[in-house]
Amino acid sequence: MTEIKQEQEEEQQAQVAEAKLMTADAAASSFSLPQDMKGAQIEPGREFLTELSGAIEAAEQRLSGEAQNAQTQTVTVEVNEEQAVQEIEDMVQSASEMGLDTLFVNLENAYGTLWNSSCPMVSFDVLGSLSDAVHEAGMQLYGIYDLSFVAGDGSMQYMRSVNAETLDQSAKQIAELASESKLDGILLEGYLNPETENSYDEFTRSGENVSLDTYMTQNTQILVENAVETIRQTNASLPVGLALNPVWATTQEREDGISLNYTQTSLGAHHADTKAMIEEGICDFVVVKNYGAISSDSVPFQTVADWWNDLFTQCGMTAYMSHASSKAGVWENGWGANDELANQWKIASEESAFSGSVFNSLETLLRDPNYTTYYLKEAWAESGNTSESEQTQSSDTEETQDVLTAQASADAETENVQSGTYSERTDQYASGNVLIDMDPVGTRSVADGDTIEIVAIAVPGADVTATVNGQMITLEETSQNSGVYGCSKYVGEYRVSNLTASSNMGNITVTASKNGETNSLTGAKILYQGGSSSSSSSSNSSSSSSSSSNNGSYGSSDATVLNYQKPQLSTSSTKKISDGTLVQVVSEQALTFPVNKNTIYPDTKCYPMPYGTMDYVVGDKVSIKDGSTYRYYYKLASGRRVSVSLPM
Repeated sequence: MTEIKQEQEEEQQAQVAEAKLMTADAAASSFSLPQDMKGAQIEPGREFLTELSGAIEAAEQRLSGEAQNAQTQTVTVEVNEEQAVQEIEDMVQSASEMGLDTLFVNLENAYGTLWNSSCPMVSFDVLGSLSDAVHEAGMQLYGIYDLSFVAGDGSMQYMRSVNAETLDQSAKQIAELASESKLDGILLEGYLNPETENSYDEFTRSGENVSLDTYMTQNTQILVENAVETIRQTNASLPVGLALNPVWATTQEREDGISLNYTQTSLGAHHADTKAMIEEGICDFVVVKNYGAISSDSVPFQTVADWWNDLFTQCGMTAYMSHASSKAGVWENGWGANDELANQWKIASEESAFSGSVFNSLETLLRDPNYTTYYLKEAWAESGNTSESEQTQSSDTEETQDVLTAQASADAETENVQSGTYSERTDQYASGNVLIDMDPVGTRSVADGDTIEIVAIAVPGADVTATVNGQMITLEETSQNSGVYGCSKYVGEYRVSNLTASSNMGNITVTASKNGETNSLTGAKILYQGGSSSSSSSSNSSSSSSSSSNNGSYGSSDATVLNYQKPQLSTSSTKKISDGTLVQVVSEQALTFPVNKNTIYPDTKCYPMPYGTMDYVVGDKVSIKDGSTYRYYYKLASGRRVSVSLPM
């Protein structure tokens, strides 16, 4: 009898396992995931529902306790439905025209939810309007669900602990969302569980016979499993994803971690064993929030990408790379280069386990700071041309050799006409300029025997010359990194001689020509001080004359020698500053900008001026248009611009 009972139990267990497998297979086969995703993240209050931006910020302050009265109820803003829908349609159209095929939308925040919950953001079906607009454009819409939020009675709250009550509340809320069938997938985040002042108290109350770390890690797993199970039971055709922080663990924490000096790991600091969750197959796809720059010291992009790629390859997980487009062009921690996003996308596309990319700010992509979006789209176009060429070659393998040869020639000719190289195409964002930048700029004091190095950044293959003191010299194209995507660095030298120099040698002018197009830039004003660079000295008390190495190296900031004018020191941000006034940086630092380009972003030659730096203001105030407004700057004698809003 015992053997028969054991056989029956084993048979029942096998039937249960088979049923679970069939359910999983049915769920998996009921949806498909994109294989070459180009997505972007949108947020209410930023890309759409912009009328709520102030209310959302106030709600976040209330919820975090930063507001003066943290108990104050969130002020409700009535949003015009017609205007909101039009804003959504315009946003989706812009995203589609950019070449994106997927949008990820933040579904809730401290102000409320996008779906019809107990705490909705608006009185109309905004998620339905967004879903309709996205799908009509032939795109997909994924929702980002933050597990740390729960909708209370009329206001949003943070989940303070994981227990039966909060799990039931979370499941009810997720079921409401999943049942609406307006999304193509849900991405879970907000499950990280850092230790707080209440963690130990909750741990002791639980009576669990484990360590505090184990207890908190188990709670994180339960929270995620509860959400995934609820979604699958409510809508089996809805894929469930997990947003991953860049570093699961370091090698100091686990032998199989990432070899980085990083403290905010998912496993250690946030009690989330994301690696184990993935290996257990808890979700259908993942999105890695790889928000470091390629040259980042703490979380270098490729190092993080390579580690996750190895893991996903082993377990067969569908994965997407998330890029911090919100940091593009900010000029800090490696994010200044205009081809940073493009290069990150190229790295991600070469990782075999990743099936596309998601950029964390559509707003920044549309704004295109420092041409970062332009170069990203260039990378997409180049990849598309390569893929089309490969497909054409593959489809023609059964043709005769003569047809193959003729077709290859035609394809090559067509490709040259339609796409070409960077230097052969018109750069719409840079007005088709052949000459991009030059150095030196500002004012340069020289003496007999000094050498002025002149650097120009121009398209490859251009004829580049410089005129100094009436003399023309040729700048040679080099193989050195220009710092600008698709451009070359040209270098030439001019040697100062007392036989030809005058007190005012005028400005350096650089000219570049190619294919009938010519551009010129005016650079530094050259002041001849006489004597030689090794022996010049002060000749009277009313002038300052000094030697300078003036090596003119590209990217350097050159010292300037001007006649002493008995200046008045100004520390006022509102005082009118005239020519010759000495100013001083009184903030921690002041960003500087190039004087020979109308841009609101620094470049590789513009380093911040630290506290206490003194310089002269020269010339008139400069205005540069930024969207519908203007920004104002003063030119400095050192050859840089500073914003007038900066305290000086």
